Amino acid sequence: MSEDIGKALLAKSKTIIESWIDSIRKDLDIESAKGLAYKSVRNSIPLVIEALATLLSSSITNDRQKLEDSGLEHGIVRAEQGYDAAEIVKEYSLLREIIFTVLEPDLVTASSKEILDKIKIIDSVVDRVISLSLESFVKARLQEIEQLQGQLILTNQELTRLVAAQKEDLSHL
Repeated sequence: MSEDIGKALLAKSKTIIESWIDSIRKDLDIESAKGLAYKSVRNSIPLVIEALATLLSSSITNDRQKLEDSGLEHGIVRAEQGYDAAEIVKEYSLLREIIFTVLEPDLVTASSKEILDKIKIIDSVVDRVISLSLESFVKARLQEIEQLQGQLILTNQELTRLVAAQKEDLSHL
């Protein structure tokens, strides 16, 4: 390939992020993003794009750990923001679509094999980030449920104690 697709991705990352945020804001299936600030929607996506660029580049140091960390972080933040799993998947679907659209001029200058190789890398990386995001999202939601369960147990114990005390008061009357 005449041009380094990883460097092209980095050079166009701002355009990708802006298009992605605009698409999320317009997408009716991602209701949870409607009330969020720009920075909250953007979240860790710049890190995902940067890590993807390192995997696509022959001249940038590969940093797979950054990709893993940013995918995990994205899922945790989305859980805190009240997203559901379908909204996270939809976000990444939009990201994949935008990446391919923005990189299309850079991809078409390559041979068919090079194009397919780059598409496979992009797809596998985005799929991995989706998996990591959903994994951390589910863990965060399970922790919330466990906390709620603990609160309910304590509330139930307090109510049981109050009922017992009220019964005792009534028996005295």
